Amino acid sequence: MSGGGALWGKFDEAGNEAGFKAAVEAWRQSKATPEPVKAAQRPESEASFQVGDEVEVRDYEDQTWNPGVVTWTEPLKVQPFGKQKSFTFEMVQKRCNAGT
Repeated sequence: MSGGGALWGKFDEAGNEAGFKAAVEAWRQSKATPEPVKAAQRPESEASFQVGDEVEVRDYEDQTWNPGVVTWTEPLKVQPFGKQKSFTFEMVQKRCNAGT
């Protein structure tokens, strides 16, 4: 067989490029409006936290809680123990003093 074998055929570069661009644009439009944080994900209101409070944080239900300290209240930011920076988290709860 000539032309490199039976698997080689013609590739439509322009058609592939147009399809890829359309897929990227659709993905960007779907990400344009971030999903709002549901009230159920924040069991305590952000107003109940003060700078210096020891808390536990995580972003997903299946993650373990990580201890940290509140460094900012609006938006609520927590610096996890052992980290140099503060971050926002989806779930924040006050830390229990009973060895957790």
